[in-house]
Amino acid sequence: MSPPTGFEHAADLPADRLPARRERLLRSAADEAGVGSLLVTGQANVRWLTGLDSSNAVALLLPDRTVLATDARYEAPALLLGDDLEVVIDRRPAVTLVRLAEECGQLTLGFDEEQLTVFQHRSLSRAVGDVMPLVPVGDLAERQRARKAPEEIDRIRAACEVSTAALAELVAGVRPGDTELAIARRLEVIMAERGADDRAFPAIVAAGPNTAAAHHHPTRREVTRGDLLLIDFGAQINGYHSDCTRMFVVGDQPTEWQQRLYDVVDRAAGAGREALAAGVAVASVDEAARSVIAEEGWADAFGHGTGHGIGLEVHESPSVNATAGGMVQPGHVVTIEPGVYLPGRGGVRIEDVCAVGSDGIEVLTRAPRELLTIG
Repeated sequence: MSPPTGFEHAADLPADRLPARRERLLRSAADEAGVGSLLVTGQANVRWLTGLDSSNAVALLLPDRTVLATDARYEAPALLLGDDLEVVIDRRPAVTLVRLAEECGQLTLGFDEEQLTVFQHRSLSRAVGDVMPLVPVGDLAERQRARKAPEEIDRIRAACEVSTAALAELVAGVRPGDTELAIARRLEVIMAERGADDRAFPAIVAAGPNTAAAHHHPTRREVTRGDLLLIDFGAQINGYHSDCTRMFVVGDQPTEWQQRLYDVVDRAAGAGREALAAGVAVASVDEAARSVIAEEGWADAFGHGTGHGIGLEVHESPSVNATAGGMVQPGHVVTIEPGVYLPGRGGVRIEDVCAVGSDGIEVLTRAPRELLTIG
């Protein structure tokens, strides 16, 4: 099957985006941390700045140029990225670039301390000694990456369309006796057939009492008549992810307690989406959803945040939780996913991906949100 309409327009980001991103990031690092150059080591951040998808690449942002270092496995795609990048092939790209920054006369080099292990930091420090201090700059790249360009939102929208279409195809064939594991793997195959490059993450399929585990790993437990069925899933297209959770009842109408649980979470999710807007405090979005659940006496049964940013990573900035700082901004793409989990009985989570604009939000996961009976 073909990818959804509009997919082809999201296939390649404009080439001029990347130099502008690198310039803006280095300028911010200079302003906030007083550094003259910046070492970027997180793979999602490197991809966002250079276009290279790899498991071992580092970018060095200098005032007059950018150097990308990776190993021989990625030499061919790296050399195709454009003339504005210098490419170095080396097994130890971070050490190589730190030494290059020193050779270029840099007095300070910034780095993201959340992306380096203690061992890696020690290795880099030994490479340059006291000549060029390594200065932590915080999560600058992640914060800038959180605000998506229109073509990035196009990619996320395409991933959402592929995944939700696959869900509709999947649930039409679910029957009592299917196992959680078989349902999960079948969904991932259907997403691939519909145009996904990969799954966003291993699909979570939980049935009956297993729905009370927020991140249940699918098992060979068979789905039985009357079970609640939770499906948390996503697709990846051109590096960008989707994430959606829907609930079903298998082979029967929902019981009174199942419907009540669902209705409370549905109202909480609606409150979260309603509160999500440019200019509001991120924590207030969490509070809007959480207060609905707390009013029903289930505050202790909602143990995770209301949502998270999504893009090149499934979980990225901003985190939507009670301790989150900062404001919601145009270009943020976040999930809203409250849940209630009752051990021994079952749980409900409803999750949508929402793109924030200056004048409202767009819900990108356009799958029916009712508690449907299937099978």
